[in-house]
Amino acid sequence: MFAPSAEENGKLLLIAPKYFGNSPKRNLFKRRLKSLFVNNQWYKHKFKISIKPISKKDLSYADLEKQTSDAIESFLKFVNQQIKKS
Repeated sequence: MFAPSAEENGKLLLIAPKYFGNSPKRNLFKRRLKSLFVNNQWYKHKFKISIKPISKKDLSYADLEKQTSDAIESFLKFVNQQIKKS
């Protein structure tokens, strides 16, 4: 889920429910996503981003980065198109 933010930087909300796995697995997922959020500078887009895993599938860092990057880039492209239309 994405929402515009009035704050200077975007925010990241990570939800890792118990069905996703044990505590170390959930924490690894959250650490990896936080790292992606900072390394790719997604916080500069001034959006609040909420991420909840829908699968128990173990993803490597590279796989997680690709899937998350694709989703965020697709969203940003959509937002830019909507801005151009108005």
